[in-house]
Amino acid sequence: MHRLARQQTRSCLCSTVCLLVALSSLVGTLHAAPLEEGEFDWGPLFSRMVDLHGDTRFRALGPFVERAESSRGDQLRALRPLYVRAEIAESGRTHYEFVWPLAVAKEFKEQFSWRVLTAFYLDFDRTDPDGRYRFWLLPLWFHGRNLEGDRYAALFPIAGQIDEFLGQDYIRFFFWPLWMQTAVNEVESRHLLWPIVSHTSGKGIHRFRVFPFYGYSRHRDRFEKRFILWPIWTEARYNYPTSYGSGYVLFPLYGRIRLSDESTTFVLPPFFRYSRGQRVRTVNAPWPFFQYRTGEEQRLYFFPVWGRRTLHGNHLNHFLWPIGRYSTIQRHDTVQHGLNILPFFYSEREVTEAFTEEEEPEVRSRYLKVWPLASYRRAGDLRRLRALEFWPLKQTGPVERGWAPFWTLGVRTWNEEDLDSELLWGLYRHRRRGDAHYRSVFPLFDSSRDEAEDRREFNLLRGLVGYRREGDAMSVRLLYLLRFGRPSAEETPALQGTASD
Repeated sequence: MHRLARQQTRSCLCSTVCLLVALSSLVGTLHAAPLEEGEFDWGPLFSRMVDLHGDTRFRALGPFVERAESSRGDQLRALRPLYVRAEIAESGRTHYEFVWPLAVAKEFKEQFSWRVLTAFYLDFDRTDPDGRYRFWLLPLWFHGRNLEGDRYAALFPIAGQIDEFLGQDYIRFFFWPLWMQTAVNEVESRHLLWPIVSHTSGKGIHRFRVFPFYGYSRHRDRFEKRFILWPIWTEARYNYPTSYGSGYVLFPLYGRIRLSDESTTFVLPPFFRYSRGQRVRTVNAPWPFFQYRTGEEQRLYFFPVWGRRTLHGNHLNHFLWPIGRYSTIQRHDTVQHGLNILPFFYSEREVTEAFTEEEEPEVRSRYLKVWPLASYRRAGDLRRLRALEFWPLKQTGPVERGWAPFWTLGVRTWNEEDLDSELLWGLYRHRRRGDAHYRSVFPLFDSSRDEAEDRREFNLLRGLVGYRREGDAMSVRLLYLLRFGRPSAEETPALQGTASD
């Protein structure tokens, strides 16, 4: 009994000492220069830091748990990969993601929507119980209430009505494709055994077909088209104010279009084409391998080796299609240069447009990705380098919020004065704020220094051995609890005066 009591007493003492050491270590390392009040760093286990954007982030268990609040009003709550909630202050949207892309939800003003696999729901105004909404369980079930307040429902392919779907005002069907009726902007179409028999009318538009035997189409007085045994024979007559005439195509032998402002000849269509007009010339010889076009849209293709397309001052180029693409795009007062080599390399650079020869263009932003190794991003004077980068696209919101932290093994963000750098979710961390530096390798050591305040600190094993100097004051910590030190010269006279009194 006495031996058991002694063992329990020793076990209790050991547990108490361990708890005191852990608490002392925690308290001693919650606040270390240049960490601010309320910040702490326990590597990948848990940390609360304010980054150089001014955003406050609490993270725990590496990439699994995160809570962040930005100076712009954005908020993030994440239990990855199960759940992410993100509030975007600028757009006013709130995103909910559950093991994306399996399930998502979104709030925007009065709107609310969600998706689970192929089930979709959208409520246009949650404050109105009789308002517009829709529910789709693709491809089987559809129901909702349209803009006029009328309800609809459909069981595909049996029967029903679907409103505001596939660009149509409504779609009605009975044992599709046996019978179907569609309408858009008061233009109605009826189909039997779609796409064989179809009739369309309304607002000066008339179309009829029995595919592929015969088809006819008229759009007010602008054009008339018909086909016989499509695609063998097609013909058209155009009556636009600035362009009128007629044409035909006898597939696959020959075709001709003669308009008032342009003439076109086809040989073995669509492979060989020659068009010439007042402001345009087109040559396909043969399509798609050689394409040449002048006019408002300029094009020169040696497909798939190389191609160039110019429209409204924008240049779109490709090489070894679809592997390589580079472009120059005008956007207000900036020019965006892009280069993409699928799937390994992506580069984008946005510069200000120089209006005179003396002006030097200013680089406003830069993005570079070498998939799957790393990416580099610059916006103004702020830069970020991140590795790894498993997602091949530039930036996708749900991936950035829910999945990218898992493969982000290292990230470095900096400008001219400040820096945040970490590896393995905080196992190594380096932070700089002006003259103040903080480094840690959890749990081996952490160190900090502030040149402006003449302060230095160093800890081994979270305070098992520690050293701190501030001005001419110095202190040493041993075994987490014991402290020895020398006061500063400013404090010594006061202490001496008190003792003499």
